[in-house]
Amino acid sequence: MKIAFLGTPDFVQPIRAMLAKHFTLVDSLNKADLAVIAAYGKILSPKELNTPKYGCINIHPSLLPKYRGPSPIQEAILNSDKVSGITIIKMDEEIDHGPIIYQEELELSDRDNFDTLSKKMFLRASEVLPQTINDFIKGKITNRTKS
Repeated sequence: MKIAFLGTPDFVQPIRAMLAKHFTLVDSLNKADLAVIAAYGKILSPKELNTPKYGCINIHPSLLPKYRGPSPIQEAILNSDKVSGITIIKMDEEIDHGPIIYQEELELSDRDNFDTLSKKMFLRASEVLPQTINDFIKGKITNRTKS
């Protein structure tokens, strides 16, 4: 399985490391069977979304549809949420939207800040991602409602 990973901040690097351990990383969507996106600042075009054989999945640090957009971790902290989570979606043309293929709640601590919560969320995503990808590719995941 060839995967293109699109994500730049340091806190998503556990995802890149996990993908490199379990799959073959490639440097372009044209060479990929699947693209995994996390904390990526560019909106992909419909053509880019459909270039990999299995499309693109996104790891979003909230329980979608709550907190769509660029600041879900900050919004959860500012709103004093006690629970947030991670959502993995099959991307479509809308922002932070598409069929949910995995979702998990995570408890927030009063001590969490952007750095600690970012690391916690993306580390947990890296732990569940290999099985989620394998189940998704094998058609074992029934897509939930759209986020």
